Amino acid sequence: MPKGLLLGLGVLLTGALVAAPKASEQHAKDMANGLALFKSDVRVVLKQHCVKCHGGDKTRSEFDLTTRAGLLKGGEEGVTVMPGKGKASRLYKLIAHLEKPHMPAKKPMLSSQNIAKIARWIDLGAPYDKPLIEKSIGGKGMQVLPDKAYDESLPHVGATSKHKIEQLAPRMDYAVNFASAGTYFVTIRCGSTSKYSGNSDSVHIGLNGISVTTASRYGIGKQRAWGWRDSTSLGRVKLEVPSAGIHTVNIFMREDGVKMDKIVVKKSAGNASGKGPAESPH
Repeated sequence: MPKGLLLGLGVLLTGALVAAPKASEQHAKDMANGLALFKSDVRVVLKQHCVKCHGGDKTRSEFDLTTRAGLLKGGEEGVTVMPGKGKASRLYKLIAHLEKPHMPAKKPMLSSQNIAKIARWIDLGAPYDKPLIEKSIGGKGMQVLPDKAYDESLPHVGATSKHKIEQLAPRMDYAVNFASAGTYFVTIRCGSTSKYSGNSDSVHIGLNGISVTTASRYGIGKQRAWGWRDSTSLGRVKLEVPSAGIHTVNIFMREDGVKMDKIVVKKSAGNASGKGPAESPH
């Protein structure tokens, strides 16, 4: 794995994420019921009939449903699943043979019971407890590579464009239960091993598999000493959360000398101080 990229990273939630309105209470119940349905039935159906072509041996139409982030991102044809809208989701229409191409491809139609369970699972928010298969993200494991922190002539190890960030960069995913839709600000506690200014000191941040920091120059990070950082040269790092409920916050590797131990997601802008707030139970 890259030097200093800490796997024990905690996601810290402050402000509106702690005090959830009644609507979020119902959402939490739905997600719990959806998770139970996923574990008892949906996981097996997806693994047996869908994964081989969509995230396993192949990723047809760029649709990878092995993770919730991939499911919600969709593929070449756009959004495939709309949480809360089972029968309106394209995935349901394909497996129910209401739209083409019928799925699973070149195989018998799923049973009406399994189709109904998938629709119900989407109605309940389409939650996952863990990926459908264990694999390295982007087809690569995190690994020790030539370190720009100690040789300025070397190229950046991490991704250098938005497409490469999302498709190739190793990443860590955190399921976060947002109390409401809206703009949230991100600040991270980080440091760098680099002896060169501006090298090996940053990561990219994303939401539901989509990077919100872009290009090789615009990662978020801090040179050398441990400290908090909430901005790139383009401004503060923000997440535009589309709805209340569970969404996936992503940390994409950009350079191999960066170290991190905390990420704070909050409604107000600004860095944390010291070692930051206590870790959220969410």
